[in-house]
Amino acid sequence: MNLVIISGNAPVSSGNAVNNLKKNFDLMSIIEVHAKDQTWAEATLSVATPSLFSEQRLAILRDYFKVSETELKSLDGPDLTLALVFSKPLPPQSEILKYALSQRAQVITLDESKEESVFPFLNHLMEGNERAFSELDKLTQTYGTQYLLTMIFYSLRRLILPPKNASDFVKKSLAKQSQNFPLEKVKEFYRKTIETDFKIKSGLTDEKLALHLLVEEFMAI
Repeated sequence: MNLVIISGNAPVSSGNAVNNLKKNFDLMSIIEVHAKDQTWAEATLSVATPSLFSEQRLAILRDYFKVSETELKSLDGPDLTLALVFSKPLPPQSEILKYALSQRAQVITLDESKEESVFPFLNHLMEGNERAFSELDKLTQTYGTQYLLTMIFYSLRRLILPPKNASDFVKKSLAKQSQNFPLEKVKEFYRKTIETDFKIKSGLTDEKLALHLLVEEFMAI
């Protein structure tokens, strides 16, 4: 079994890490289960069922914080990649983490501070505030263009599906931004962001220039 541990309170980065894993597997060979929906015993029954479409399987099990080393070993198999995803960091004394390290598993620990530092830029961007340009200049010195594009996608999506556990401050901010972005406008800028991503990945334009031009589009709303 190939074991991967992804933990940390950085939902966007966590989602990216999971999506990168999924790219290596056939869609029909991926199982994804959350602890709030199934017990560990129920989840392992799903994982144990062989795929009809591919020998290589990916099981993504979320927030099973109390699973033991014995329970993890019961899922062993040469065709299985098991990704345990946690919405907060695992403590150093975690049995799961100790077992993963003993197996030389891939352990990805994510830091929410990276995402938080991007939010001033995103807020200015979605509100049409030209301070987005100065924030962008600072961020491009630290973060890659692809990460910033991912965060722009995230900002557009949460205008349609606001996080249920958002604070009152975030809810007010999203309500203000939604005035600039009715549904059709969200679709339009999602398309523009996809086009920018495509041009960068295809080498059709300089990535910093493409991102700057995209920000200019937002400023024109």
